[in-house]
Amino acid sequence: MFNKTQELLRIIKDNKRVDTTKISLNNAIILGNDTAAKKVIIFTDPDCPFSGQLHKTIKNIAIKRKDIAFYIKFFPLSIHKDAYWKAKSIVCNKSLQMLEDNFYKKAISKTECKTEEIDNTIRLAQSIGVSVTPTLILHDGRVVEGALPEVDLINLIDRSK
Repeated sequence: MFNKTQELLRIIKDNKRVDTTKISLNNAIILGNDTAAKKVIIFTDPDCPFSGQLHKTIKNIAIKRKDIAFYIKFFPLSIHKDAYWKAKSIVCNKSLQMLEDNFYKKAISKTECKTEEIDNTIRLAQSIGVSVTPTLILHDGRVVEGALPEVDLINLIDRSK
C-alpha cells in the first residue's frame, strides 16, 4: 500500500539543502584525494556503529574513485560516553589512522590538546539541522542520513550537481 505521508517526507528530505560554504573544511580529516571534484562532508561519531559501517564504505569508494573526497567532521553524540574524547584525540592528532583503528575496535590513546574544533562542529551541526550520525552533505548541499550501501552512495554522489 502506498503511503502518501512517507512519500511526502521523502520528497521534503530530498529537497533539503545546506549551504556548504558555511562548513569549514580546514580541520576536517580527509579520506580520498583532496583535489577531487566531488566533495562529501560527513558528520560522524567515533562510537556510532552506523558511522563505522559507513566509514568502511567510503574507504572502498575512495580507493576506486579518485574524483570523490570525503571530509570527516566529528559530531560525537551524548549517548556515547567516550565519543567526545575519542573525537578530540583524533582531531588533535589529525589522524585518519586513529579513526580507522577505533572503527576496527582497536584501542586509541587519549590525547589532550587545546582545540575547539569538536565544540564548533557540534554547534555547526545543530545550526544546520544535523542531529544523527552519520550524516552526509553532498557537494550540491543535499543532506543524507545514515549508512548507505556503496552502490547507492555512489549513485547519490554522481547524481548531485
